[in-house]
Amino acid sequence: MGLAHARQTIEACDGEIRIESELRRGTKVSFTLSREAPPCWFLESLKISNERIAIIDDDESIHQTWLEKFRVAGLSSSCEKIERFYSLEDATRFVNSLNGGRGGYLFLVDYEFIGSFENGLAWILRHQLQEQSILVTDLIAHCSIQIVPHRVI
Repeated sequence: MGLAHARQTIEACDGEIRIESELRRGTKVSFTLSREAPPCWFLESLKISNERIAIIDDDESIHQTWLEKFRVAGLSSSCEKIERFYSLEDATRFVNSLNGGRGGYLFLVDYEFIGSFENGLAWILRHQLQEQSILVTDLIAHCSIQIVPHRVI
């Protein structure tokens, strides 16, 4: 029953299952699945070209993960500046201090902020930063803003 069910499921997904068996050596089972196009909200790669970056997340481990990703990619020295904020209130003060000159920033914004009435998506929309923001979350998406799931970074 298990192998028949596996075969049915794999073939229903336009996949292929192969079984190779050799006496006294064992059996090898392999399968392939077609690659699906990612959903409209999923950001497959992050292209940064000397932009300033604002990381907005209440979790220090996410800040450290982004900084390490930038370091490994060789971006930490090419980015003019990386700003780090742990609350939407601090990020709001920063955005307001830019007096409209926020075009050079890429905002990497978490969705959930513990203890805050506002979430990252609402914050992005309120500040009209959709074109220069990436929502970092494991929650399902909003097609007008690209998203990077936490587990990917």
